[in-house]
Amino acid sequence: MEGNSNLEEKIKLYKKLMAPQPRILRVYVLDAADLSREDKPSEKPDSYLVIKMGNTVVKDDVRSLRKDEFNPEYFVNYEFPIEIPGCPYLRIEIWNKNEILKDTMIGYTEIDLEERHFNKQWLDLEKKPIEYRTLKRESDNAPCGRVGCWIELIEPEHRIPRYEISPLEKLECELRVIIWEATDFVFREKVYTLFILNNMFSPLKLQIFLLEED
Repeated sequence: MEGNSNLEEKIKLYKKLMAPQPRILRVYVLDAADLSREDKPSEKPDSYLVIKMGNTVVKDDVRSLRKDEFNPEYFVNYEFPIEIPGCPYLRIEIWNKNEILKDTMIGYTEIDLEERHFNKQWLDLEKKPIEYRTLKRESDNAPCGRVGCWIELIEPEHRIPRYEISPLEKLECELRVIIWEATDFVFREKVYTLFILNNMFSPLKLQIFLLEED
């Protein structure tokens, strides 16, 4: 009898977990990088976003349109009412706008919302992580760039304001690097003169780290 009771409790818990619950889905799209059109990979695209959530399709070819950019910045967000579990994948598409011919899709990525809904570690995060997702072509699933985004799943009764997202302010500056001294050089060529003179150069690699403030 005790075994049957435990089984019934587990069934009740399972049904509770799998019962559809209302949520607000927020999608924040920051940018894209290395966009490559299938027809003209060397040509900079005029890209825009299409967001699909089930039967709801948002074609954002005005607000999110970015012309002549391999690495566009979008900084836009979208909101959808959903029920989870049982909802389809979220699909983010990037399209190329053509003023004469038909617009063509550059690539897409799909996000499994249920995977996040049932992930306690993800749910417990106050700030959801930014995801850098590979874009795939529809024709052959070949990579054609990446998109930076993050999502939120919000209970309607605990609705919070949207994050205000915008590009980082660009600061014009001049970087100067001074090399004061170089020692212990070993020259490959032997020079038989009173003074050893040689032309030297130093390659410089610049690596930028973005620090997130608390």
